[in-house]
Amino acid sequence: MFDKLIDFVRSMGAAALPFQIVGADRSAILLRLGRYRRPVEPGLILKIPFADTVMSCDSRTHFYRTAEQSLITRDGQQVIVSALISFRVSCPKTAILSQTEFGCSVWDGTAATLSRLVSETLFDDMAGAGFAEALKASASEEGAAYGTQILTCRLENLARARTFRIVK
Repeated sequence: MFDKLIDFVRSMGAAALPFQIVGADRSAILLRLGRYRRPVEPGLILKIPFADTVMSCDSRTHFYRTAEQSLITRDGQQVIVSALISFRVSCPKTAILSQTEFGCSVWDGTAATLSRLVSETLFDDMAGAGFAEALKASASEEGAAYGTQILTCRLENLARARTFRIVK
């Protein structure tokens, strides 16, 4: 019952302080009255109470494994595939302001890119390094729109799907 009141008091207390501390593993930006002002470095940040807001996101390297997807290749083969990517923040302003939750756009974009590339590629061509490079290049374009840099990208699982159908 009092949880909303406690959250309100806590946020007002944080907004009233003339400073904020940004951790060394964070990328942050300063907003004044809701408008972007500048990027800020980790450490003690001086701000105008109630007017300035410091927003931050994790700037460490993140690893993400896409969910296994059952897809069909260009030559009609049904495959089960997943990929492992690593990424980090390249532009704090874009990373913080373009996403409601940091990283979700990169994860979703990589899964969609993987699906598209599988449908455009022959099964025998997927095992080569060229497919992983094409996946990294496409995922990098997608990630750049969200202020992130794709560091590595590789196929984690690649197998023909086995289906058992009962014939009547």
